[in-house]
Amino acid sequence: MQAAESLIHHQGYRVTTLADIAQAAEVQLGNVYYYFKTKDALAVAIIHRHAEMMRQKLVNWDQLPHPRARLETFLDMALENRELYALQGCPIGSLSQELNKGEPTLAVEVNRILRMQVDWTITQFRELGKADPQLLGARFIAQIQGAVLLSNAFQDPELMIQLMEQCRTWLKDV
Repeated sequence: MQAAESLIHHQGYRVTTLADIAQAAEVQLGNVYYYFKTKDALAVAIIHRHAEMMRQKLVNWDQLPHPRARLETFLDMALENRELYALQGCPIGSLSQELNKGEPTLAVEVNRILRMQVDWTITQFRELGKADPQLLGARFIAQIQGAVLLSNAFQDPELMIQLMEQCRTWLKDV
């Protein structure tokens, strides 16, 4: 799974083959087929793993006493991953973009993670008593994804720091 996640994140879903994954994992191709009959089945398993990791983060962040602190923790996570994001982009955002261009069934699966993030942020803005939590929640995630995209496009992790600080300032002013 780790080899598959890494390869798909690094080079994309379409060009990654099960043979590439077997080679990267240093296992026989038959072993990959034993657990995953198709590349799509492997993609679903990866997506579900990402979804579970995100769900767990959100549950942990919900333990923080204030919604603004929860949202700031989300920004902290993005910053912690800035080096990886600058090199390869966001694993969820990148996969979503790629799958939305020809793999509709898988796109629905991966887009559930983005929906989970937006819904969670909507809840945080609602708890803050904001007038339009839906728009604020979508904007918050869009700012993070946009920062990741630009950081990746320019291969500049420092840009991610600057953009997340602007998002943090925006968050205080909201």
